[in-house]
Amino acid sequence: MTTTCQMDYERTYEEMPTVPATMRTPTQLGTQSTHTQIGMIGIERLRNRTSTQSTSSGSMTDSEAETVIEEYAHSCRIVEEEREGDYNQYHYEGPMGRIKTFENPDKARLYADVHTVTGGFREEKTGERGAPPAVAQSREDVLMAYYAAQPTMSMQWVAAQFDLPEDRVREYVRSLRTRAERQRADDADDDQDSSGFDFS
Repeated sequence: MTTTCQMDYERTYEEMPTVPATMRTPTQLGTQSTHTQIGMIGIERLRNRTSTQSTSSGSMTDSEAETVIEEYAHSCRIVEEEREGDYNQYHYEGPMGRIKTFENPDKARLYADVHTVTGGFREEKTGERGAPPAVAQSREDVLMAYYAAQPTMSMQWVAAQFDLPEDRVREYVRSLRTRAERQRADDADDDQDSSGFDFS
């Protein structure tokens, strides 16, 4: 599958916690997935308010006001843009250009983590659930982290939509971030191992 960052990671979910059925609402238990229970009003707000955050593809620029603060595989990175008289912005960029803009660096890093564990996704494919198919079809921890990373969404909002305590949502997010770090470390180890082979 070709993705924004050309990622192809093998997903491992064995150690990931699942949402206990007892913590779901009766309506949620009556559907195939709690994903469909995400409030449509909240989703509409997500789509409307964050649509301006995503920009069209273009070349990445390196100016004196921009600094790369995180680099990932497949030419993905987070760039901090200093803005005089205003808050700094943090742009998640891929090989084809800028993908999404944040005012909080932690949200930008969480967004990058979701890209890592899903193998990448395209924002323009976002559907009625308010998330790209690669995210919407993943387990609930991925969907929670995706929503929590959105510039206009909070942990409280995510907890309310999934009918879970906020602490439990934070636990899912921390677990996903740990998994993303492990995947990146494994990917780096694989690259080092491959560098020793002679393919001539």
